[in-house]
Formats: sequence, structure tokens, C-alpha cells
Amino acid sequence: MQIDRVWMLVGTGLLQLVMGILGAMNTSVIGADSTAVLVMNQMHGMAHAGAAVISLLIGFALVGRVKANITLAYGALFLLAFVVNLASPDLFGMMRDAPANAGIHVMHLFFAVGTLAAGFLARVEVAPAREPAYE
Repeated sequence: MQIDRVWMLVGTGLLQLVMGILGAMNTSVIGADSTAVLVMNQMHGMAHAGAAVISLLIGFALVGRVKANITLAYGALFLLAFVVNLASPDLFGMMRDAPANAGIHVMHLFFAVGTLAAGFLARVEVAPAREPAYE
């Protein structure tokens, strides 16, 4: 089973696409209102929709060790987003109207840990067979 493909298509791809669309629509669950579960303005929603497209491309277009390595890099990018959002919830003034709340931090961490785990598991899955050192 290709855990990285499943994760990139469903775990990050489809889930982020839904989040991006709902964020752009400004719903009560995902929106710019400070009472929303995930505080996200339209720009943040579009960023997640764009990330979803990248996730789907990785899941569909890449194979083997290359896909595993790109999945790891993508997970590192989400980890960076988590750290930056912790350091500056309004993203250094760019998202003043919808600063990140605890839900956004949890979401970025969820995507980071899940994507890194999928990448590491995929690297183990596609590791080349090794011959015994002795017989």
C-alpha cells in the first residue's frame, strides 16, 4: 500500500481543498469571524486550496522514492507554517483581519506530522532490498 499516495490524495489533498473552499466562503466553522473554529480569511483559504492542488499533483504524478522525498519536504513546509504561525499569528501583519487561533495551529501541526509520517513510512516501503552482509 502506498501510504504517501493515500495521505497526499485524501489526508492533505481533499481535506485542504474543502477547507480552502469553506475558508473562501467565510462560513461559521471556517472563516474570518473570531468565533469560527478555524479562523481563516480568503487569502488563507486560497493558500490551502493551492496547497491542495500541489498535494493532489504529488499524489497522482510522482512515484517511488521521489514521491516519498517530496512528501517529506512538503511535511517540512507544513512544520514551518506551524512554527511561523506560532511566532506571528497575524503572519507579520498580512493577516490582521484573521489572526491564527489554536484551531489553525492544531491543523498545521496535524498536516505536518501526518505528512512527515507518510513520507518516512513511504521511504521505508520503497527502500531497496539489501543483500546479507555475510552468508
